[in-house]
Amino acid sequence: MINLIETFTAALRSTSAYQWYISKSDSDRRVLKFLMAAAGLLICYIGIWEPLSRYAAAQQVQANRAQTTADWLVTNRAALEATASSTSKAGIGSSSAAPTISQITNSAATFNLTLSRLQPEADGSVSVALEQQTFNGVAEWLVGIENEQGYTIERASIDRTNAQGLVNAQLRIR
Repeated sequence: MINLIETFTAALRSTSAYQWYISKSDSDRRVLKFLMAAAGLLICYIGIWEPLSRYAAAQQVQANRAQTTADWLVTNRAALEATASSTSKAGIGSSSAAPTISQITNSAATFNLTLSRLQPEADGSVSVALEQQTFNGVAEWLVGIENEQGYTIERASIDRTNAQGLVNAQLRIR
């Protein structure tokens, strides 16, 4: 270890920067030492301390948000459980229950239909797009959705395609 330090010091003393430093007066060397120490402290502050303090502050904000959410959940637990139980009791076939994507997908699969797009809307309805599906399959599926599952077709746009018997459809189901 001592040999390594001696090698490093010998290499440092052979540089032109060290020779320039040695050629300066004692007062100039003191000023240069002070400037190097100040530069070192500034680099440590900018490169280490400041990023760490910003990270700690961000983590504290995130922890406060998580605690606020946990407190709200504890406070409103009874209301949330009541809402969850009333939703599960409403049933799939109830017309007051909003359709879910899984219910619509399962229903379409029963009629051998492939849905190209499903998008839940803010009002509780679901927008559905079908491409290159048989007209009869789409018509039977829509009747089944309304009669068996109790959902309402709010909007339907069915366009024929170039292929015989196939259609593209855009629907809004509630």
